[in-house]
Amino acid sequence: MNTIITKAIALLITFSVAIFAQEMGTFKDTRDGKTYKTTKIGSQTWMAENLNYNANGSKCYDNKPANCTTYGRLYNLETAKKACPAGWHLPSEIEWQNLTEIAGGYENADVKLKTKSGWPSGKQVESDWMLVRRRIAKSRDPNAPPPSRDTVEFNFNGTDEFGFAALPGGSGKANGRFGDSVAYAGPMGVTVWEPTKIGEYGKWWYISETKYSDVNITLAYVLGSGRAEIMRQDFNSVRCVQGDAEKSKEEAKAEIYARPKAEALKERAETEARLKANIGTFTDTRDKKTYKTIKIGEQVWMSENLNYETNDSKCYDNNPANCVAYGRLYNWETAMKSCPAGWHLPRNAEWDKLFYFVDGTSGTQSPYKSQSAGRYLKSTGGWRSDKGTDKFGFSAFPGGQVLYDGKFDGIDKLGNWWAANGDRSDYAYYRGMGYGSEGEARSTGKNILFSVRCLQDNASEAKANAEAVAPFKDTRDGKTYKKFIYNYKTWMAENLSYDAKGSKCYDNKPENCQKYGRLYDYETAKKACPAGWHLPTRDEWLVFERIDLKSGSGWDDDRSGKSGGGTNEIGFTALPGGGYADFGKVGFDGIGTAGMWWIDNTDGRECLFITSNSLKTGSLLFKCGKINLFSVRCVNNTPATISDIPVTLEVPQLSSKPAAKPAEPSKPAEPPKPAEPPKQAEPPKKAEPPKQADPPKQAEPPKKADPPKQQSNKEYCNLTFPKKVCVEMSKSACKIAGGKTVDKCK
Repeated sequence: MNTIITKAIALLITFSVAIFAQEMGTFKDTRDGKTYKTTKIGSQTWMAENLNYNANGSKCYDNKPANCTTYGRLYNLETAKKACPAGWHLPSEIEWQNLTEIAGGYENADVKLKTKSGWPSGKQVESDWMLVRRRIAKSRDPNAPPPSRDTVEFNFNGTDEFGFAALPGGSGKANGRFGDSVAYAGPMGVTVWEPTKIGEYGKWWYISETKYSDVNITLAYVLGSGRAEIMRQDFNSVRCVQGDAEKSKEEAKAEIYARPKAEALKERAETEARLKANIGTFTDTRDKKTYKTIKIGEQVWMSENLNYETNDSKCYDNNPANCVAYGRLYNWETAMKSCPAGWHLPRNAEWDKLFYFVDGTSGTQSPYKSQSAGRYLKSTGGWRSDKGTDKFGFSAFPGGQVLYDGKFDGIDKLGNWWAANGDRSDYAYYRGMGYGSEGEARSTGKNILFSVRCLQDNASEAKANAEAVAPFKDTRDGKTYKKFIYNYKTWMAENLSYDAKGSKCYDNKPENCQKYGRLYDYETAKKACPAGWHLPTRDEWLVFERIDLKSGSGWDDDRSGKSGGGTNEIGFTALPGGGYADFGKVGFDGIGTAGMWWIDNTDGRECLFITSNSLKTGSLLFKCGKINLFSVRCVNNTPATISDIPVTLEVPQLSSKPAAKPAEPSKPAEPPKPAEPPKQAEPPKKAEPPKQADPPKQAEPPKKADPPKQQSNKEYCNLTFPKKVCVEMSKSACKIAGGKTVDKCK
């Protein structure tokens, strides 16, 4: 098959894609002595007339022999399968598809295959069926005349560019009627009813690839509309194709597969000539593959899909030839590590910058869903339909995808490219182009396989970004804080550690302030941020709703023994600083397992809550008592000029000791958390019975036997946290609010 495809590509390039030299000839049917004109189109030789062999059960339209002489005979499907002479066969669906594509696709093939006369033309008041045809034309071409029943001049003849000479032989029914209406799928999925009269309508049998549960239903080819579902007992015209049926089918299939690639090579050469000044090359030192590159605006992109082989990448259909033409397909985790040194997987903001540039506009929407970018970025070849102009030389190729179940889908019909932004723990963003889609920005499961385009690292941009997120120094105490930018906001990337009156260090230990920041009650938190910064509002927090904020290290393992850390995909670096509940007996709790941050709202009873057991999907908002002490993050009052800056994602590691709290890389000298006196006697979490009392209280009796003294705590927890929230929280979270365990929340 690969050899056939290679030969087909060479053939198509030689004949400039879809322009074929027709070989006209004749064939004499020895059964009855009739002679037929023939035409070679692509690799198939077709009869250039409808078959007129008087097979048992065949008919002339209206039972008139003159119609057989002009239009050929009509056959039901079973008769049609055996009607072609020796050395010829009834064409397959693939062979009709190949013919249609050579003739310009479904929208143009009818004109190029029809005879120059013999089809309806003239002037008349439009009938119902003509009105339908005009509606079809209008749906294809906005400049077509509006559908109406006015007296119009019409011409449904063709140009017969390929010598196929399609004539409207009409159709018949098993009940002996001729010219009845037939339904077929029109534009936009609308069912269209059209008469099948001789002189107005042509329909030809083929061997269908489609399986139907109703054996009486099959498909035929209708000029101008493609496939139509009809009864096997109906009577339609027959065109025969020369040669062995299976071999001819494989040759047609090879041409279909090769055509987009040949078109792409031809069109790409034309694009490169136009964009020569911005075109370059890059050689990947890992495998010595060379890629073409293109400068678009201030960005330099690979103008080919990445084809670097990794263990988790695939060629479409596991066919190496598809990797050569379309590049490899990668899951998100692999895509994040696949670009060569000096290049990277582009983030949403960088895709946005490209789309805004080619659209000739600007904005702050991210991810930007363009209505037109794909039109300019898609290659002019390689797409089955809805090709682009490749105005900027990006040459977006439709490499298809590998779905959840491992099935390959969409090659030469759709292209999807990963972005470096996650969207929840198991989702990530991508940009998609396809039929009717010119710049989709969505998220999907990270285990789906898409194409990859790499973007060159920009030194000047990197410098500007570094300046934008340069550490901030609080003039009140000289402390410095890391920053990150997201959604045009500049955030502190560390918890605030300003020693405001009433704030505390966890367990009153200064080393905890150094690592996790200080803890503040709500009223103190509102005034704690330095000048030019503020406590974030609910709306500012909500942009993180589906983003993994947790640092990759510093978190205890979750209940299953897996790392409680996250990917820190935007640089928030959430650490589990715990909290303090001023409820008499509770005190400090949650360090290593929970992080809570205040939200600026009207009543001060809302906070952001993340635990080791939280799904790694970003922020969770809860009702919190104003007197509790939680962490604080500050947001700069001045909007950032960029939407975000690429960060290196942290990869969470499994911890061999559940209770361990390794120090952050920036502070290697800090004593590890297990050495803290209050935690020395705490048993390992893996030995903790699921959903039982907290480790410090593991000697408590079962929940149903809780002593009466805990009821006040239960009531506080019920008041603070609704049941639907508490069931998602860890035990320590509910405890901080004043309750005993998760099960005490209502």
